[in-house]
Amino acid sequence: MKTLVLGGTKEAKTIAQALHSQGRTVVYSLAGLTSEKTPSTGYERRTGGFGGVDGLVSYLQVQAIDCVVDATHPYAVRISQHALQAARRCQVPLFMYQRAGWEPEPGDHWVVAHDWEDLVYKLQAYRRPLFTLGLQPLEKAESRRADQVWFVRTLPSPQQHPAEGPQLRRIMDQGPFGLSTERALFNQIQPDVLVSKNSGGGAVHNKIRVARERGIPVIILARPRLPETSTSYTAIHILLDALMG
Repeated sequence: MKTLVLGGTKEAKTIAQALHSQGRTVVYSLAGLTSEKTPSTGYERRTGGFGGVDGLVSYLQVQAIDCVVDATHPYAVRISQHALQAARRCQVPLFMYQRAGWEPEPGDHWVVAHDWEDLVYKLQAYRRPLFTLGLQPLEKAESRRADQVWFVRTLPSPQQHPAEGPQLRRIMDQGPFGLSTERALFNQIQPDVLVSKNSGGGAVHNKIRVARERGIPVIILARPRLPETSTSYTAIHILLDALMG
């Protein structure tokens, strides 16, 4: 069988490698908006979008894909929606891996924001937020209050964003970030609030831990609602059993 794995997460690579080791032909697909390094060896990799639902349908048909695994980031809701629609149109089975989110621990002070407008409203009490949402804060720069300094951590890029300036400071770095690295960043910029997605997993959780250590509140951008399917799994081994069964 030829399986398309929609990736961009550590778990997606684990799934792709496991399927390949079981003799499946695997195509591992990345949107092109990630720093993820090339998988070691053994299976095909493609980068870039498909051109919407119609483009994905065409790809599944031309490449004779027998099965789709959606293991994209929990906030990549558009590709998940497209994958479900395309799989249904092509009558190809779709399996979805949904990484469990973080839960607040003792000492955490979390505030949930349901969308960007809600997030900006809940930022009014703070002056030095550290954003770990990607480029979105730079693209929404007009939301910044004049007396606030926004620190925005993004992937490295050779180009400066037009919104960057003394009050909107971009920190370009590539994770995963160790605990000592996160502590050093907090020491350097002295944020009074952390703004984060509830990405789940262990690779990016250290920032939450440092906020807890310092008694800094965390504004969590709520997860988008993903498409509902009967073949959604939160454990990789159960998903693999279902795929190989």
